[in-house]
Amino acid sequence: MLKHFALAVAFTLTAASASYAQSAQPESVRDEGDRLCRPDASRFCGHVVSQGDFVVLACLQQNAQRLRRGCREFLQRQGQL
Repeated sequence: MLKHFALAVAFTLTAASASYAQSAQPESVRDEGDRLCRPDASRFCGHVVSQGDFVVLACLQQNAQRLRRGCREFLQRQGQL
């Protein structure tokens, strides 16, 4: 289930990115997002994983102040916070 969630977060970040129209994010960015945000997503958003990518991202955004520094900074770099 967490693997599917990680893919959902990576897809959401890619789809929401302005650069998506030109090219998909490199695998290393997806890996970084998964590594940095998986624990927070499990902790704060596990109850919404089945509701879709944008719901999970919205949950992470709503919990921005509670996220670990690494995840918060990653989402900021991606323009999601």
